[in-house]
Amino acid sequence: MQQKTAPGSSVTSYTRDQVKPLEELGSGVRAHVELAFSPGPQRGRIIIGWLYDPGANKTRLAALGAKGRGESVAIPLRDGEDGVRIVTTARPDVSAAMGAAETSTHQHGFVILLPGRLEQYSLAVLLDEQAGTLGFTLETRPAELANGLRACWPHAGASVRGMCLGADAALLALIDQFQLAQFDELYPSMTRFLRDPRRAFAAMDQAFCLGDAGLVIFGWHFEPAATLASISVHGPAGLSCDVSDALYALQRRDVLEQLHQRYPDVGEMRGFFGFVPLATFPGDARALCLRFADEQEVWLKLPTDEPHRSGLALVREILESIPSPEKLRHQLHTIYERGLGAAIEATARADRGTPPVPVCQQFGTPPANPTVSVIVPLYGRYDFLRHQLVHFADDPDFVAVDLIYVVDDPAITLAALDTAVAYHELLGTAFRLVHYGRNLGFAGANNVGVSLARADTVLLLNSDVIPRARGWLGALQRALDELPGAGAVGPLLQYCDDSIQHAGMCPQRDPFVPGFLLNVHPGKGQMWNGGEEPAQQELLTAACLMLRKADYLDCGGLDEGYLVGDFEDSDLCLALRQRARTLWLVPRARLWHLERQSQNANASAGFRQLLTLFNGWRYQGRIRAGIIANPETDGTADAHRDL
Repeated sequence: MQQKTAPGSSVTSYTRDQVKPLEELGSGVRAHVELAFSPGPQRGRIIIGWLYDPGANKTRLAALGAKGRGESVAIPLRDGEDGVRIVTTARPDVSAAMGAAETSTHQHGFVILLPGRLEQYSLAVLLDEQAGTLGFTLETRPAELANGLRACWPHAGASVRGMCLGADAALLALIDQFQLAQFDELYPSMTRFLRDPRRAFAAMDQAFCLGDAGLVIFGWHFEPAATLASISVHGPAGLSCDVSDALYALQRRDVLEQLHQRYPDVGEMRGFFGFVPLATFPGDARALCLRFADEQEVWLKLPTDEPHRSGLALVREILESIPSPEKLRHQLHTIYERGLGAAIEATARADRGTPPVPVCQQFGTPPANPTVSVIVPLYGRYDFLRHQLVHFADDPDFVAVDLIYVVDDPAITLAALDTAVAYHELLGTAFRLVHYGRNLGFAGANNVGVSLARADTVLLLNSDVIPRARGWLGALQRALDELPGAGAVGPLLQYCDDSIQHAGMCPQRDPFVPGFLLNVHPGKGQMWNGGEEPAQQELLTAACLMLRKADYLDCGGLDEGYLVGDFEDSDLCLALRQRARTLWLVPRARLWHLERQSQNANASAGFRQLLTLFNGWRYQGRIRAGIIANPETDGTADAHRDL
């Protein structure tokens, strides 16, 4: 008796006498199951074997289950029906043994993927009015899947992805689909550490989740008695990413010290860093798979559930995970190129969020027609505001100035407001105080200030830059208006002993950190002997920089992709130069800059230095991409030769 259960699928009932082991049917049909594997309950199973039918296609494979009262029910297996997948494969070994050639439409091998609802059924061959059962042992260990696959295709070489399978995309996809289904079953039992002298030692130290951008991983591995074939990162539902060529070796002295006595050839470059472009959020299940040449695998859980910060704090955690960075100075550019730079950039980008909503408080009566808007970001130190206001109040050039203080540190907002109230009452200088409850960084704070500027000319000014005397602002305004092609002008900045802090900048390659294009301040720390006349420069600092608001906006403002105030100003200068604007130092305008001495690139490779080098890497990438001018090739004359 037959009854329809689904379109294209029929269920056939067989009595006890009609169901026998296949070899007892005497039909000449022969078949064998070589591998049956299940990753766990209700996760289906994969069955691999072969079928020889001398009657040419009169047989059918079926799932056979008990119906009751001594009867069995058989469901013919058809590819694509009811969740069943079947792929036929060439089996030259079977063909040779049976003396029967294969054709493109009649092949002896089969691979069957049964859905979970059929996993309690056995496999049978339907022939006329009989069902011949095929016995097999169900494997549940992951290693047996690889071993069984390799045994089924010995002619394919050491890897089941060899000549035979590699040419059969459908079969390869089917096997990959089933192998990936193991992940959910294996993940709960995975650990972050592996200690197996027969195969490998390994550990996953850190996994930083970057959301849609991916994740950053740090760890180490050593294989004393096995050949590593590939490394990949996996997640549920078939997520995977091969990282064999994406990991960068790092020094791990601690690993060397632990293993050297037993394995003298271990070496110290056993650590690794990798940026994995597989979307990962905190708590997502992720694992690292080490696959060896003999098709064996070991799995390590990635610690994605560990709490991490966001934004700059997360950038710090990532950079501080680099072991012995002081010994990597000659490799740092390569490390940034191999994914560290992209990871930090993605972290910073994700932290920007929605545009800020500025809150403006006006102190005093603003000028009706300001000639220049002065933008002063405040971060950490709000007390510089009072020192600047004292000087501005005594300078007639500030009568027509639109002065804007931008609070870029929520922790000082109240103190800055109180200081503004007190010093406005004392001095009477008109200004605005802007705050938005966030830290946008140097570039973001200036961009907010410029967006609120009322004048056609803007001056970017650090809060720790203090005028030496009156007249500096007018000197800069005249220079911007009169110098040929002027896009931006800046003053001579000096330390309190009158030595040079800034008299223009130049790009320079540093042999101690090869690969990076950095900025240097020629003459820094020396006494100024360059005269009073304006001099064209390659680059200028944004500690005190005047330019037209229209040019600022046309260049996109200060690029907010840089972190903690490095390279934004030189980036803006190169954007101006790309638009045929010139840059000028105006020595008649002199101010004090209370900045500490800059760090020495040769001395430290700590967090701040690594952050500076990230900014330098990003800066160079924008130059290579043609987004801003190339300072090494565009022909701008060197300055400072007479310092």
